[in-house]
Amino acid sequence: MKKILYIVIVSIFLFSFNANAQSLPDRECNCSEVFEELTEKLESNYLAYKKLVEADQEKKYKNLKHSYNRLLKNLTADNCTRMLQLFLQEFDDGHLFVFEEPEYTSKEKAILQREAKKNRKNVDAVLKKLEEQGHGKVTGIWSDGNYEIAVIQEGEYFKGYTITWSDTLPAGSLLASFKKGNMNGRMHGTWYNYNNEPKFIEADLSKENTLLNFSSENKWGRIVGKPKREVAITNKDDITQPSIQFLDDETTLFTIPSFSSDPSYLQQLLLKNAESVATRTKLIIDVRGNTGGNAVYFGFIPVYATQGLSASVPGEVLASEDTKNYFERLVKSNPNLYQPVVNRIEKNMGEIVEGPAYPARPFESYPSKIEKVAILADGACASACESFILHSKAMSNKVKVYGSNTAGVIDYTSVTIVKLFSSGNQNIYFGFPTSSLSKSYLTDAYPNGYNTTGINPDVTIPSTVADKVLYVMEKMDE
Repeated sequence: MKKILYIVIVSIFLFSFNANAQSLPDRECNCSEVFEELTEKLESNYLAYKKLVEADQEKKYKNLKHSYNRLLKNLTADNCTRMLQLFLQEFDDGHLFVFEEPEYTSKEKAILQREAKKNRKNVDAVLKKLEEQGHGKVTGIWSDGNYEIAVIQEGEYFKGYTITWSDTLPAGSLLASFKKGNMNGRMHGTWYNYNNEPKFIEADLSKENTLLNFSSENKWGRIVGKPKREVAITNKDDITQPSIQFLDDETTLFTIPSFSSDPSYLQQLLLKNAESVATRTKLIIDVRGNTGGNAVYFGFIPVYATQGLSASVPGEVLASEDTKNYFERLVKSNPNLYQPVVNRIEKNMGEIVEGPAYPARPFESYPSKIEKVAILADGACASACESFILHSKAMSNKVKVYGSNTAGVIDYTSVTIVKLFSSGNQNIYFGFPTSSLSKSYLTDAYPNGYNTTGINPDVTIPSTVADKVLYVMEKMDE
């Protein structure tokens, strides 16, 4: 857990956002009560908290909890999720989070529609403002495959206005408003969605500032500006979908912005390009900006695999009702793997038990001429993206990782989500990891896991390198 920051700093950060709050009547959300429910859920479900208590470090947590209790008194509903997220960030675990899905009354919706109309801007004026400011780290034109937005700076806020029309969202509509300055380097703000109904978001940049992520909403790709290669390889039809390009007669560039993308799209892409990929000797897999998803990568690892995957040494699970519910849902798909975990949870409530023991994955390979595989990663590669790196290296001696350290969101995994019912119509949800990473991956280099440092690259690419794909190509030729 991080050192507790000064209350005055948190307070300044909190109230600096109140100016951007919506002018809505009081909503059914008492943040102090929500915080109490959140901490109860955390203490009964979060494995790392249990280990904190066992290591006799609970005092730091109690001080932190007391500090936030003071801050959350009389807090408005529209600021509640933001402060709960700041509290959870003290644990340095990206798998520990809150998000909201507010429900608005017809009266509130009418107010929001009026405010949305008032905030709407002339598209030409927005583009002129962007031209004056220039395409910077955040400012620029972005697309999610459906809409295009121009992000300009207005005072201390960055604001994204739509520059495309739809039946429900006129051009010039304010879609996102966010600002720098929170304590973990991320930007916080408001996402107005396509019905002009605001919710809290975190915003962050990755992949040489060409991917803009709004919490779990979606990814937006820069479609105008620099760096040219990253902008050119963006899949403008759907930013989250993978793409394949052939850089020369020997090299394939396989770009995977997310492991939550449509698996059928990935399968079709691979089938369409299988022969061309397999006849080239070098494969670059670009996972910069990939914040995770699921294990769809097992579908293509065999094209460069040199061995199977050994059976895993089980990780750990904190036995609780919520973790039991999570594994009971998984039992339906694989009873042999997950029912033993459910049995252990039922017999040992409140204790740490063994998690699932994943079976060996036999060696499977597809005929290919691939000799070298480069995985290009950055500090946004997290969760399933990090698992992909670990599995790739475990199953192939052809793999090297290039770039920078990954995010370090993998020591605690298998996330489940529960609703905080005290949040009323603000509908705040709490996500937490149910398990620890398999002990099979706790190597001499990472005896205590990966969250502290992330996965170290085999070849570090200096941040000053403008074209990192070209850098990888040159290194692979050495």
